[in-house]
Amino acid sequence: MRCTSLYTDKYAALSNYLWTHYREALKSVRLLTAELETIKAELRLSDNDFPGFFDQERIYLDGLKQPAPRDRLSIRYVEVLDELAERRAEWDLARESGNNALNGVHIGSLEQMHDALKQARIRVNSSYAKLQHAEGLVAHCETLLSVDERWLIGGDEYKRFKEEATLGKYHTALDELEHLVVMRLFELSKLSLSGTGYKLRQQISKALQRRSDTIRNAINRYNIQAASLIPPRQTITWKDIAEYSFLGEFDLLHKDWARPAHREATTKYFKLCRAREEIIRLNIEIRRLRTAIHDETIDTSAVIDELLVANPLLAAELKRQWRSRAAINAVHTYRLDQIERLFGFSGISGIGTRLANPAFSRPVNTNGASSAQAENPDSSASEFHDIEALDREEHEVVTEDMADFCTQ
Repeated sequence: MRCTSLYTDKYAALSNYLWTHYREALKSVRLLTAELETIKAELRLSDNDFPGFFDQERIYLDGLKQPAPRDRLSIRYVEVLDELAERRAEWDLARESGNNALNGVHIGSLEQMHDALKQARIRVNSSYAKLQHAEGLVAHCETLLSVDERWLIGGDEYKRFKEEATLGKYHTALDELEHLVVMRLFELSKLSLSGTGYKLRQQISKALQRRSDTIRNAINRYNIQAASLIPPRQTITWKDIAEYSFLGEFDLLHKDWARPAHREATTKYFKLCRAREEIIRLNIEIRRLRTAIHDETIDTSAVIDELLVANPLLAAELKRQWRSRAAINAVHTYRLDQIERLFGFSGISGIGTRLANPAFSRPVNTNGASSAQAENPDSSASEFHDIEALDREEHEVVTEDMADFCTQ
């Protein structure tokens, strides 16, 4: 019962939903079209620019994403391969130095020779321990990646993830530098505020001095990573950072898609696109509802006509319930007519043709009904008496439905 009541309520509100959304969509299209025309004229933009802004922002945000877990592990594998090569080179140098200490001719006291040999042994042992550690890291990464044959330094896979590793270090250095520069700009803006007291100004000045040293170190790290890219990116000097006096000079805000006016225009453009898509969808649903009402009326009337002969009581009950449904359909038809009379309506008026709509037929047991009437000849009179009672009840329900419709 609860599901039936919920379905009835949803069905009764269907045309009102279509009516409300169609009006809102038409209103959005009118307003957004007028606003966009003005904005495009002021900013010298066209409709082709907005998808481009969206794609540029997506590319920028995709660049901020962390790579996939396997890619991160592959990048780490490339890094430990480089570390292994460095550790092996250090170990070779340490062994060569140790051999020279053993085989070379020492000038000096026996104690000095002993110290030199001791230092050479410590260097060899330390470099060998680091080499073993690097070997363990490489073996662990190879196990996680299921690498059967170790990647060659300079191979295709190595080069691919080496570039990603270098680019990742560059973005890390760039993000750090951007963060420090933005913090510096905010602190500079605080210094220029009229309500800032002397003590707070002193604290901000000291913080700026400390931050300046941190920014210089960040600049050095950024320039190292920028130079390692292929092709190399432009380096930055402290003079470039010092010339930034407000946030509007920051590089990100120089991009067209990041400008507030362009972002607002892009948002309006895509809202307009969605409103037009909604109108297309509503045009389909409006004709579909009108067609469903038409088909349901024909099918139900045919069934009632058949049941009037075969089972008058069932026909009366179905007719009673159908009149309540017909009252709801009358409301829907009225709303659909309102929508089609709206200025800007772009759908197809009238009734459509439902796809895969077989002729509605239901077998009626006329023999069973006739035999029942033959066995009980008085049943016919009682059935027609019940039909009159059902008609009176039906009339009251229809009256209530039409009253609800008139109050909407």
